[in-house]
Formats: sequence, structure tokens, C-alpha cells
Amino acid sequence: MIQVLLIASALVLMGIMAWSDARSFLLPLVPNIIFLVAGLIVGHLAFGISIGSALIGAGAGYLGLSAVAVAYQNLRGREGMGGGDPILLGGIGAWLGWQVLPTILLFAALFGLAYAVLQRLFEPQRIDWQDQRIPLGSCLICAALPAGATLLIAGG
Repeated sequence: MIQVLLIASALVLMGIMAWSDARSFLLPLVPNIIFLVAGLIVGHLAFGISIGSALIGAGAGYLGLSAVAVAYQNLRGREGMGGGDPILLGGIGAWLGWQVLPTILLFAALFGLAYAVLQRLFEPQRIDWQDQRIPLGSCLICAALPAGATLLIAGG
């Protein structure tokens, strides 16, 4: 029963963040931090991962995506990713463990590419490829959902 409540809480937080990111390209800080901290505290109870895996996942998710954001800014001279995306990936790593992060990043990138192509097809006059925005947080969440379901099925 506790596992169901924990997963439902994580899903509510993810839903709030995905909706906000899709609508405004902003991940609200409070739900994002709550999601990260909750993953560190109870993620192992929800998905059966070790606390060490959760800690490594949180650190690797946050630091890895932060490094990408800094590299982009240095190369392009402008911000390409908000500060909420690394926190979110750290939270996903805390809930699901570091092992799933590469797969989540791959699928998030594919979701982002599909978003860009669909946007280009349906709104070609409004899209400038140089300045096209993609809600990475929403893509990360969409990629995390099947990863979490797979962990539940494998563990249960």
C-alpha cells in the first residue's frame, strides 16, 4: 500500500512539472525540489533500488545535465537549458537509480526530436530552427514513465 502511495505522489509531482514545462518552458522549483528530496528519502521503497544507487543517480543526473547546460552556454553564448532540468533529472535518478539515466536521456532526446519535427510540420511559419524551444523537462518525464513501469514489473 505504501508503495502505491509513494508512486502516486511521484506521478502527481511529475504531472505538475510536465504540464508547466509544456505550457511555459518552466519547471516549478518547489515541486521539483520535493520530487528530488522524496526520491532520495523513499525512492528505494517505491522501486526497490538501493540508497547508493539513488544517491549516485541524483548526483549523476544533476551534474551531468548541468555540465551540458554550461557547455552549451559556453559554445553558443546563450542559455540553452533552464536550471530546473538538471534538478529534474537528478530527481529521476534518485527515484529510479543511476542505471536508467542513459536510457532516459536517449528517449527524452527522441521525444524532443519528435516534438521539433511535429512543430515544424504543423507550425512552419512560426518556427526558426536556430531559436526553437523544446520542453526538455516534459520529455524527461515522458521517458521516465516507462522506465519506472519496467522497474515495477521487473521487481514485482
